[in-house]
Amino acid sequence: MKKYNFILFVYIFCSWIFTSCSEEFEQVGEANSRALTMELSAGEQTENGVEDLNENAINNVSVFFFEDVTKPCIYLKRNLRVGDDKKLKVDLAPEVVDKTCKVYVVANYTSELSLDELKKMTLAQIQKVVISTDFKTDDAIEPFFVMHGLTENAIKITNGGDGGTVLLKRVASKIVLQPNVASSIESGGITYTPDLTKMTVELVNVAKKAVLNGGELPEGITQEFIPAINRSYGKEIDGENYVHVPLYSYPNEWANKEGATEAYLNFCIPWYYTKNGTQLSANYYYRVAIGSGKLESNKLYRITADIELLGSINPEETVKVDASYEILDWKTVDIPADINRYAYLELETNFQEMKNENRVDIGFSSSTEATAKIVEVSFPDYSVTDFYTNIVTNEEPEKPSGNPPTKPNRNDYDQWWDYWAAMDKYEKDLAKYNETVQKYEEWSKYFGNQEYTLSIYGQTLTFEHVLASDVRVPYTYIIEVTNADGLTETLTLVQYPPIYIEGESNKDDGGSNRFVYNSKTEGSISDDNRKGIGSVAHYESGSNHNPNQYTIYATVLDEASQYVIGDPRVSQPTSLSALNKYGNPSGLLNYYPTKDGDEVRNMIAPAFKIASSWGQTTSTSYSQLQKRCAAYQENGYPAGRWRIPTEAEIQFVIGLSDDGYIPELFDGDYYASSGRYYRSGSGFSNNPDKNGSHAVRCIYDVWYWGDDKIVKRNVFTWGDTDPIRPAN
Repeated sequence: MKKYNFILFVYIFCSWIFTSCSEEFEQVGEANSRALTMELSAGEQTENGVEDLNENAINNVSVFFFEDVTKPCIYLKRNLRVGDDKKLKVDLAPEVVDKTCKVYVVANYTSELSLDELKKMTLAQIQKVVISTDFKTDDAIEPFFVMHGLTENAIKITNGGDGGTVLLKRVASKIVLQPNVASSIESGGITYTPDLTKMTVELVNVAKKAVLNGGELPEGITQEFIPAINRSYGKEIDGENYVHVPLYSYPNEWANKEGATEAYLNFCIPWYYTKNGTQLSANYYYRVAIGSGKLESNKLYRITADIELLGSINPEETVKVDASYEILDWKTVDIPADINRYAYLELETNFQEMKNENRVDIGFSSSTEATAKIVEVSFPDYSVTDFYTNIVTNEEPEKPSGNPPTKPNRNDYDQWWDYWAAMDKYEKDLAKYNETVQKYEEWSKYFGNQEYTLSIYGQTLTFEHVLASDVRVPYTYIIEVTNADGLTETLTLVQYPPIYIEGESNKDDGGSNRFVYNSKTEGSISDDNRKGIGSVAHYESGSNHNPNQYTIYATVLDEASQYVIGDPRVSQPTSLSALNKYGNPSGLLNYYPTKDGDEVRNMIAPAFKIASSWGQTTSTSYSQLQKRCAAYQENGYPAGRWRIPTEAEIQFVIGLSDDGYIPELFDGDYYASSGRYYRSGSGFSNNPDKNGSHAVRCIYDVWYWGDDKIVKRNVFTWGDTDPIRPAN
């Protein structure tokens, strides 16, 4: 048989799994140019302070080659021995060479199935093979862990080729209890002192069975449980804390499952006390829940319990104690030393929004005293068409020194060119000075003058900041929380004012994602009766050249405001007329136009989006522009949802432009839902006139439809029903 050389690197990343290992190995000869070579790397020792947990031990390996993972493997080798150098040599047969395969690797497990049986199995069937382990108790170390992994991509099996990377994961989960025990407890006039050298912990109801991929057991297979495995807390770390050999279990889920078996921890502390002049001791027991309600494959459960009271002297009636826990993906074989020292820092959230709030409290858990600081403040500036985000970092910029440069006096120069040279230098120096002043003032506003309050009380971080009444954009704060153990967590706070703007540029794609009744070709557009509903044009063709969409959020208005927040649309949907094409079923079906009565004259929707200048149009009648809005689509916000704005919505947006928050949007004459029209610089007409001829800028109700876009933005879509109806 002709043999070939192929190299595959396999890196073992920590999951947790056990199973029996066969000693009947298939031997592979000396390395030669016709052997596949696999390099198995298990990293460094897995836990500082514990000599060897065997979590990286690789005793044997089986390798499966799949040309199609839904079909049986085309080639396999099992029970291959791995040398001390982690090199594995696999002979290749002709049937696998030059094939493109995914490679599945199983370590430390030998199936009782025959080779012929294994060759008939798909990947999914192999991954459902049931394994069983009697996990060790009394601080005994497991000899090995079952691991498995699949190449991320299919790889070409060629002579001398390099293989892909396989991330091996262990099937079992790992549990560690880190107690914080009070130095003493007063009860009934007696002082109790813990003996930390004799603490023990046991995991109750340990799952023995699992499948290779950590999923549910096959139908007909019943889980078996070890009643308990126990550990003692051993060597003192840094003269202060104690650790135990980790506890292990196969996956088990009990939350919200009738008849399921719950896994939990029993923790025991001997407490010393003196009574009638005699020193006595008693064991007190505590029950610690695994709050996740399940144990998953490839997870580390790190549980912290504060013990500040006496437990129960009856181990069958344990006292329940509150605990916090972390569930970590076991992606690396290294456990930092700080875990053994019980060093931890965890925020209850790393992202928090503050809507109409001046204060927020964020809880956290930390092994040592923590501090917090704001490292960055950012906020958008929509006052210009090419809007941008201001970012101010907590790095003190150059401080302005002295006075601004003095403008040259022409009378001080004999020659004009000397004067102009001095003027040129002056203008450059002045620009640099002004930039320095601006940067320093901006930094001082957020980091020098401390206009916010950031403080920590116990295990709660408090942030307080009152946004100025004229702020109309959200502010984002990046906060770093660091404890004395050197651990750092990042918190992002987004503070929204009562009224705020969000902008999105549609400059590059507007020509392909803006439709009027399925048309994006420039020119006049008509309804089914061949009556015009305006035109389609490039955003730069009119007097207003703004390709941005702005969303206005109005959550709270001043008491003296002339506006009210509400739903200005009709209560019953309509289909309108002469819009009966496109989509399946076709045509506009459930459209909610804006009311035209005085009851909505001063009403604005709580959140609405304004069409960009891609939506500009030639003037036409009210009824036809109503159809235009109904058939308008832009930037993934589908047709059937846009409407004519109320007078208040037009005035509200104009006010934002007048105050410099956004560029001017209404610079001609535009219809409002009342039938009156707004003329730039003149305000609204006195009387409604729906037979006039004006333009429109359509509104999209974000508060009602949400801000999600359709997937196919470049396909005209009726979005007035669920499901939506794309034009095929």
